[in-house]
Amino acid sequence: LTSGTGSVFAITISSSAQAGFFKMFDSASITHGTTQPVFCIPIPASSAKQTIFCSSGIVFSTACSVNAAQSNGGKGGDGDAAITTLTYIIYGGA
Repeated sequence: LTSGTGSVFAITISSSAQAGFFKMFDSASITHGTTQPVFCIPIPASSAKQTIFCSSGIVFSTACSVNAAQSNGGKGGDGDAAITTLTYIIYGGA
């Protein structure tokens, strides 16, 4: 999402089919199932749009990258399927 520093103040997420976790990383390059996220949000299957507010901001000192998968954290490995039915909007600033 960004290759420099910044903060995230709100995230809007919905999933049309699969349950899982939306993950945010303080890195420009991540390895699915290995890189540990700094923030992880559970997403129910077929969820209505939900917005999470972070009034003090989630600070990213290197970069902000995201992905979504079926398991929490960075420990899923190759068997941790990615979620492709997710829509999201991130509100942030420098």
